[in-house]
Amino acid sequence: MLRGAPDKRWKPATAEKGSMAMKTRNVSVPEALDAYVEKMVASGEFSSYSEVVREAIRLLKRTDAEREQRRQSVIDRLGRGFEQAKTGLVVDRSEAG
Repeated sequence: MLRGAPDKRWKPATAEKGSMAMKTRNVSVPEALDAYVEKMVASGEFSSYSEVVREAIRLLKRTDAEREQRRQSVIDRLGRGFEQAKTGLVVDRSEAG
């Protein structure tokens, strides 16, 4: 099945008539990326150039969200570590057996 083709088993919430307004944008891409996108469309994996771009943006959004979750996790763990250090729950490595 084409990635850009509708799947009868699943419809995104925004797929209802009129709710998925599309904007047209002109973008410049290097020849190597253009050739790659054209190859993806020609292979049948995507239905159009635009669908490749939309999928790339969805992946970028997901990557950004995952990165933000990891960043927040590090901040949370550092905060817990600092709190533990304030209350004396930290052991000096040289004293640890």
